Amino acid sequence: MGRFSEIFLIFFLLTGISSAQQPPAGERIYLNLHYEDLSTSPWGRATDFGERLKRLARQALPPRGRCFTVNIVLAESSEPQTFSVKQGRHRLLRITIPRDYAKIEPDMRSVTNLTAWLLLANLGIKPEEAEKIRDSWYVTGIARKALSEMHLVHSPFSGYFPAAYTLGADGVLPTLRQLTAVPLRTDDSAPRLVYEEYCELLLELCSRSRLFREGFLAETVRRTLEKRETDGFRLFAETAGPAILKRNPGLLKQDAKGKDREKELEKWFRGGLERLLTLDLLPASVRRVETEYRAAVRFHYKADGSLLTGSPADFVRQWEKMERPGECLSALMNRLISLGRIVPPDLVLPLSEIRSALSRFRTDRSEESLRNFRRAEAAFFHSIERHIAVEQLLEKTEKSILPPATRYFVTFPVLNQWENLGASPAPGINALLNAGIAGGTGK
Repeated sequence: MGRFSEIFLIFFLLTGISSAQQPPAGERIYLNLHYEDLSTSPWGRATDFGERLKRLARQALPPRGRCFTVNIVLAESSEPQTFSVKQGRHRLLRITIPRDYAKIEPDMRSVTNLTAWLLLANLGIKPEEAEKIRDSWYVTGIARKALSEMHLVHSPFSGYFPAAYTLGADGVLPTLRQLTAVPLRTDDSAPRLVYEEYCELLLELCSRSRLFREGFLAETVRRTLEKRETDGFRLFAETAGPAILKRNPGLLKQDAKGKDREKELEKWFRGGLERLLTLDLLPASVRRVETEYRAAVRFHYKADGSLLTGSPADFVRQWEKMERPGECLSALMNRLISLGRIVPPDLVLPLSEIRSALSRFRTDRSEESLRNFRRAEAAFFHSIERHIAVEQLLEKTEKSILPPATRYFVTFPVLNQWENLGASPAPGINALLNAGIAGGTGK
């Protein structure tokens, strides 16, 4: 009976194939397959975002104990496109997010809720407690980092933190207490956007210091939920402070306690922000460079039992009377070396000439050496003036003519048009550029 069934099935298939409609001779059948790029499709990006956020939450707060197993799914097309969470059996947490990423990115309130759910799940805490930590700096920082990783076009570092870089270039930086003590809500508008940038930067500093390995975030969340400490800055100092001091033995006091520890943490935070926000490719503004230079070349020294304020000229005229003049000169040189890390490229060489002139004071303290220093300093300030003039010229030019992006956008169609006509594109391009420079309409 089994053999008969097999023979009948083969006969049926062969008959169906032979009876199927065949294409005319010489023609082919094409299947129209629709492929979707997962990196750009709405539902693909939504799925990617959920997985990225889960990964960041695990890195910041590794699952432990009786943690929840989290399953992030996309809402069905017929369902409301909202964020929701549902607790199931066997400590399973089902989180539903919109299936279109365009509905996720602008909804920062829901994204921070989702981040808080994931962090609490790793501790085995129910999502109902998310309201207590949703606006904290660490939840805000993780949420913004996940959104930053989703950018299709990766911009420079200053593009990710435009407000923080603009303020940092002029030396305007928040304190660690300001950032951790009073969280800003999502309805705080523009200040909230700046707050989000600094939260992600603090998260980056903690990651570079390997603080998450110390488990400070789990203790921070637990104490916040238990309301054992209402001052966010003091809580950060108690949970993360010991690990920060241990990671920076040559820079911070290892035995600092209480107020002294808080001062050391402020020093760590400001130094870390400056290293992140200002470097060779992201230099400080010339206003900050000039201000810090004038502060760097002023120092205090003791002479004849008196504490005096000195300038580089005193190394020539007061060297024999100064107490430990070599140490004062070394400290001044170190300040200028630190300044050299954040100056614009066109000021690097003039500042180096100043350091070279100062170094000669160790062996040659003649008036000629002092004149060489003053010439180097005058050249440095001349370079600053030239830099300011170039900035003003570029700003004026940008306002008076077409920006480069707009120029290329309107130039390429002109090239294509003239190439299609078989003529030289030069006349059309010249007319277009001349109209742009003159502020005309191009007609």
